[in-house]
Amino acid sequence: MTCSHLYCSMPHVHDQYLGLFSPTSVVNIPTRDGDNMTGYLTIPKDAEGVNLPLIINAREGPPGRVFYEFCLLTQFLASRGYAILNLNYRGSQGFGRDFKDATNLKWPEKPGRDLEDAAIWSAYNGYADPSRIGIMGVGLGAYLAICTTLFPNSPFAASATYASITNMNTFLQYVDKSNNSSVTQQQQQQQQQYLPDLHAMLGDPFKNKKDEERMNREDPIHNVEKISIPMLVGYGDSDHLVPPSQSTSFTNKARAANIKVQIWQVDFPDDGYLLARRSNIKHYYYVLERYFHTVFGGKLEPIGMKESLYYSYFLVNRLMASRVRRLRS
Repeated sequence: MTCSHLYCSMPHVHDQYLGLFSPTSVVNIPTRDGDNMTGYLTIPKDAEGVNLPLIINAREGPPGRVFYEFCLLTQFLASRGYAILNLNYRGSQGFGRDFKDATNLKWPEKPGRDLEDAAIWSAYNGYADPSRIGIMGVGLGAYLAICTTLFPNSPFAASATYASITNMNTFLQYVDKSNNSSVTQQQQQQQQQYLPDLHAMLGDPFKNKKDEERMNREDPIHNVEKISIPMLVGYGDSDHLVPPSQSTSFTNKARAANIKVQIWQVDFPDDGYLLARRSNIKHYYYVLERYFHTVFGGKLEPIGMKESLYYSYFLVNRLMASRVRRLRS
């Protein structure tokens, strides 16, 4: 694949802040069974791009995809010395129907193996230190970010998640309108639009015994004894898409099992599925920064420094959001 720069839609941001950004390149990554995936690899600016701590972002769903675009979290973590790989694993949209449907009824194993292959590729090509590869995700991406670390011989040494699904049976029951009376009608409609895609990808444990057995066998909630790396689990108490109990039941069961590794837990009482309050975003980045520093030794910066790159990224993000609002009006 060959990509070339066509134009810049925000030259004022580009010219003023270009020096702060870490460069991103398009990469093609082979899978173990002969397919190819597209990803976007960001290398910290001024770094040589060799033997770096790497964090793979397992995109959320359903089905969705990641794009070559500015990402606040990617740039923040890159400023702390981490290479970031945003990956379109199989099941992603935009690469043909066969690619999109390749993981149907094969979760979490097949997309999880794709994420493993991306980690192995990154280390083999010298970008990543094999002992310092982490994974992160939100929603279904968080589900994979936990499941893949529980696979035998997993290449991941850290997992950071937000709004994670840990029990697919109870999650699908929650999403199913007929079984869910805990949310408003508008929220139910929002959930219902995803239900056909979820059943196509994940299966229907209420109609198919094999799907139920697979979920019971693979779900993180039933495999806490396999946890062998430090984990960060975040959630919002006001989340109506993924209930907070998906996270709390997992961490409680892990602690009850006397797991010998650290499990970090952070909750936001006044926020939901995607953090909306700037103070909560700032807090979550603060925790992420310290979590990955503890595990991988990345950079730390005292919170509250106005000259921090952190604030520059928030400024750019506000400019971009303002630009989108003007274009839509």
